[in-house]
Amino acid sequence: MGKGSSSQNRPPTPEPVKRQLRQNAGFGCCRCGIPVYQYHHIIEYSVDPHFRVEDMMILCPYCHDAATKGAIPEEEQRRIQANPHNLARGYASGAIKINQSYCAIACGETMFIGSSSVINVDQEPLLKMSVGADGYMEISANLYDEQGNTLAVIDRNEWISGDPAIWDMESDHQRLTIRAKKYKVSLMIDAKGEPVRLHGRFFRHGQTIRLNSSGFSVDGGIIHDSQMQGIAFVGFSIDFDTVQEKVQFVPYLGTGMIVSEWDPIQRLIKAVDAWKKLTEEK
Repeated sequence: MGKGSSSQNRPPTPEPVKRQLRQNAGFGCCRCGIPVYQYHHIIEYSVDPHFRVEDMMILCPYCHDAATKGAIPEEEQRRIQANPHNLARGYASGAIKINQSYCAIACGETMFIGSSSVINVDQEPLLKMSVGADGYMEISANLYDEQGNTLAVIDRNEWISGDPAIWDMESDHQRLTIRAKKYKVSLMIDAKGEPVRLHGRFFRHGQTIRLNSSGFSVDGGIIHDSQMQGIAFVGFSIDFDTVQEKVQFVPYLGTGMIVSEWDPIQRLIKAVDAWKKLTEEK
């Protein structure tokens, strides 16, 4: 046993099972705590088609790959499952825990407030940040290289596809870094302060979109070396249309607000108040 099983030709893991596995593990890899994971069958699905919580656990792409290839024997897997990394270290709420009841991220001096896609290129979301029903950070991202090859797909913290060998991941209690070893793609989330801080670089259809300490910037055919700082986008997603060569800030609730304020604390307070008003109106 212990080699996991292919996800091909089998139904998806039921949502209640996923939820229980995440809670059992403290919302991170049972072996190392990284909060980007896959659902692993200790008893292979190909041997015994099942979704039994007692015979499953969540593992990060690295550890899942090792278990699937037989590098982690079943006896060790059982020990890992019984003593998950995060729970053993008192991180019952996961390797990334946010202390805010709203969805807000800061990219340098630019903030995005609200739960939806942050970046869309040709109607494809490249980055989504949300606070899930359990109150914990959720990451969704489609990561590509400059040639348009898919490097990784992450859906609400679940690693859907991508070769873990090209990635370097680091995590502690409130910080996650996903760094490509070969390609210029990275994602960093720091939840130690408020709001959550995020840095990232995204490639798609000739656009290079950067979220970093300088704020939000774009290099490509639509906007060249554009930067925006000291602004909070409330209820907006940034939509790029490379066919029509335009970019729009789209209010996904039908209306949105832009808060301009150089003091970051006041900017956050005003932006969160604006988000509350928008959601109350809906």
